[in-house]
Amino acid sequence: MINIESYIIKDKKIKIADIDNIDKDLFVNVKDYKLLNAKNLDYDYLEGSIVVNYNGQEYLELKDWDLIEQLWGYFVIAIKDLKQKDTVAFQFPDCPFAISIEKKRHNRLIVLFHDKRMNIDLAEFVFGILNAAESFYENLKQLFVAREWEINEEIENIQNIKNLWSVK
Repeated sequence: MINIESYIIKDKKIKIADIDNIDKDLFVNVKDYKLLNAKNLDYDYLEGSIVVNYNGQEYLELKDWDLIEQLWGYFVIAIKDLKQKDTVAFQFPDCPFAISIEKKRHNRLIVLFHDKRMNIDLAEFVFGILNAAESFYENLKQLFVAREWEINEEIENIQNIKNLWSVK
């Protein structure tokens, strides 16, 4: 079963010097948005991580942080494009990491996260990504009230893509 969580670095002034020794206390799960102060964050340069676990293996970790709002946007676009294409790929916004997604037989996907390879059911991955993205934006909306209209557009886009895939 896939599990996807979004974490935000709790203050824009924080700089992570050693990715091999990440202090987990620097990150807050976006579901705990009440623990974050929007004044200490920059919506347009919001750093964080999307953590992806599948069948007990971690494919994306806290150390894979980047501009999280943009990264979620890339994931959503990739899922939309995957409806029409057999292979999609994208780069992280500010890091040299790439993710590629390839359709295989029997409704399976091969997803490459850097050097890690995931073989997963297509519907489970699509459902997992779209629901996690929607949850991220719903929580982000509570944190950045002044950007509600913009965030609502992202949520509406995700809902339209769910309808395209007939994922409810």
